[in-house]
Amino acid sequence: MVKQHDKLRIAEHLNLLDVPTTCPICQSETEIGASAALALRRSLETIRAESSEVGRIRPRLDASVTELAERIQTLDSQLRELDAHIASALSQIQEGMRLAGLAEARAYFRGKASFFLETLDDELLRPGKDLSSLREEIAELEARLDSDTRRVRLQRAEDHVSRFASEAFAALPKVEPCVDAELQFSSRVPQVNIVEPGPGGAILSMADLGSDQNWLAVHVAIAFGLQRFFEKERRPVPGLLVLDQLSRPYFPNKVGYENAASASSDQDERDSEATADRGGRDVIPISTGDEDYQAMRHHIDFLFSQVEICQGLQVLLLEHAYFVDDPRYVASTKARWTRASGDALIPKHWKRRPNSR
Repeated sequence: MVKQHDKLRIAEHLNLLDVPTTCPICQSETEIGASAALALRRSLETIRAESSEVGRIRPRLDASVTELAERIQTLDSQLRELDAHIASALSQIQEGMRLAGLAEARAYFRGKASFFLETLDDELLRPGKDLSSLREEIAELEARLDSDTRRVRLQRAEDHVSRFASEAFAALPKVEPCVDAELQFSSRVPQVNIVEPGPGGAILSMADLGSDQNWLAVHVAIAFGLQRFFEKERRPVPGLLVLDQLSRPYFPNKVGYENAASASSDQDERDSEATADRGGRDVIPISTGDEDYQAMRHHIDFLFSQVEICQGLQVLLLEHAYFVDDPRYVASTKARWTRASGDALIPKHWKRRPNSR
């Protein structure tokens, strides 16, 4: 508005407010100039009037703008407070709904529990069964099924059997290379190794023993070592050992000595014994100073000592040798099958095959 008013003031400079009828430059008569000057004067008057009105109203407008700005700030502050109150109210409503739900759930479960306790049978209130034994059994079964545990237990069992068998082996008669040797038992192969004494002692297999006496000592030692282990670990294995002819390595051909004339050189031991049974004597005396006799007595003493050591162990010995001078042996003999008695382990009245001896 001010800029427009300043532009129109050129009419005052050109004296156009009086509406001249001549051109202010060439002084020629013109009607167009008069109409234009008249229009400029009207415009200038209008602008002056409007400027005057604006100047009069402007303070009021400024005051209204300031008042409106303050009102806007007040309303913004109130709006923020309302938002905060609304958010707080919504939070309280949600918390109340959650607490109401919890209260309902608590009341529901409390009612269920009360109903259960009211209708509970008195029999169920008795103390439960003791499950400690079942838990111990479960732990034992889990330990047995574990592969590492089974391997360790098996190795431990083999070590125990080897130690018991070595103790028994040390008490039995034997010759080189088994003197002072130990036994190493393995159940996985299975096999038995003989370990010679000393850090550089050889490890021998059964094929390296040579002497029948050594073979007999190894077998007897392993049998009693296993029995001692079964007894120690309380395993469900019958405590019974049946031994047949321990004297065979010591007296293999004693029966046939008196019948050598009637026995050919190519007859086996069984043929020799059969010939002796038909024409020989029931008892063939052997000198107590004989080395084989002393070794056999050593075996007999070992059997009696093991039966005394191991509780519940019974040894059944089937043997041709008879130690009449040993009261223990005589008292322990339950049956003697001699030619004079006519009794035998296999009754003679049983039918035999035609080709049997």
